[in-house]
Amino acid sequence: MKISYNWLKKYLAVSNSAEDTAYLLTHCGLEVEGIEPFQSLKGG
Repeated sequence: MKISYNWLKKYLAVSNSAEDTAYLLTHCGLEVEGIEPFQSLKGG
């Protein structure tokens, strides 16, 4: 399942970077397979 980091920040008090949040989630027992950057315009 893919979840937007911005969506996560909207509903939780997250002040860490996406990488730090992924690290914390993984160590809490939730598997984070990877982080993908989002581009509204492909190649732009």
